[in-house]
Amino acid sequence: KKLVLVLCLAFDLGVVSCASQKNSAFINPFTVRSTTTRSSLKKGICQATTLKRKVSDSDDDDDAPPLVWPPLESRDKNYKLAKGEVAVRFINAPGRAPSTGKNDVIAAAKPGEVLIAVADSVGIHIPRGCMTGLCGACTCDMEDLSFPGNRGILRACSTLVSVGEGSDEMVVDLHRMLGRSGAAKPDPMARFEKLDDPNDGFKARWNLPSGPASRRDCGACGARGVDAKGGMPDDCSLAPGCPFARK
Repeated sequence: KKLVLVLCLAFDLGVVSCASQKNSAFINPFTVRSTTTRSSLKKGICQATTLKRKVSDSDDDDDAPPLVWPPLESRDKNYKLAKGEVAVRFINAPGRAPSTGKNDVIAAAKPGEVLIAVADSVGIHIPRGCMTGLCGACTCDMEDLSFPGNRGILRACSTLVSVGEGSDEMVVDLHRMLGRSGAAKPDPMARFEKLDDPNDGFKARWNLPSGPASRRDCGACGARGVDAKGGMPDDCSLAPGCPFARK
């Protein structure tokens, strides 16, 4: 009886496991997404799409217009490039939105150039802050045919010019600049401007004397007339890099 009971339980668990795996495979969103992506890539065209997507909680996309990209075949490519150059297409730029494929800004650049510098060269001033990609002020969308939805995210200050697989241009969407063209917002890096001045950036923890009375001799290296504001403590130890010990 025990053996029969164990076999029955094992059979039931196997059936449930198989059924759950079958159901999960059927509704797996990654399976559907990959199939859709392959079919769209096989067509080789990007249909005109209208998307309203919030990238993250920190992005100011509430006032941004819908993302509209025209079909690839509608893009005007009546331009000439020098040897070694690639085309960087800026779409939905301020004053040129929505993109029609014929009102885009085209820049000729060499692979490896910094994207934000390429934008400056054609009169497009992408917002910037830290210039390292940390603050996110220069976030843009880009066309990436290998990515689900044919879109990716980049930081213009730390992205180098390159043409993705299946593309003959680097396409950068500036729709985020359209939502920022109204009231000015605080510079995300402004809070660091006064950190190099301890009297402005931080509240002084002590009052240092000033004038002739503040000068004293350093007991460690023998330097005379050292200003107390130089931060030379009474118990400092002589070091090779001491500026007062140099001759």
